[in-house]
Amino acid sequence: MAERRGSEYNIGSMRTFNSFLLQAKTGLPRCFSDYSAILLGEQKVDLGPSPFRFYNEWLEDGEMMKQASEGWIRCKTEGSTGFVLSSKLKFVKERMQRYILTKKKDSFSMKEVEARLQAVESKAICDGWTETLRKERMDILSDLWNGVRKEEQA
Repeated sequence: MAERRGSEYNIGSMRTFNSFLLQAKTGLPRCFSDYSAILLGEQKVDLGPSPFRFYNEWLEDGEMMKQASEGWIRCKTEGSTGFVLSSKLKFVKERMQRYILTKKKDSFSMKEVEARLQAVESKAICDGWTETLRKERMDILSDLWNGVRKEEQA
C-alpha cells in the first residue's frame, strides 16, 4: 500500500483500464482448478521499416566499427531527438554500404581466378603448352595462392 500513498482515485483512468481488460482478455474454462485462466491478447505494432539489418560479424571487423563510429560523429543534424537519430542512422548506413562495396571490390574472387585458369588450360589443350601459357598459368596460380593466404589472414 505504500506505493498508493498520496495518489488520487481517477475514475477516467479506471474505466480505460477496465475497457482494455474487457477487449484484451480471453477467459479459459475452469477444468482442474478453482480459478479461470485468462489470456491477454497481444497487438502487433508496426513501427515502420527498420533502419538497416545489422550482422554480428560487423562487430569483429575493426575497420567497419571505425567507419560506423566516424559516421556517427560526423553526422551533424539538429532537430527533434527522433529526427537526429534517424538522420545519424541513415548517414551511418550509407557509409557502411560504401565500405562494404569497396571491400568487395578489393576482395579476392576465387571464381574469377578459376575462370582465368580454365581459359589458359583449355587454350593449352587446343594449341599445346607454350612458354607464355606456362608463365601465365604460374602467374594465375600465384594470384590464387596469394588470395587464399590473404583471406586466411583476414
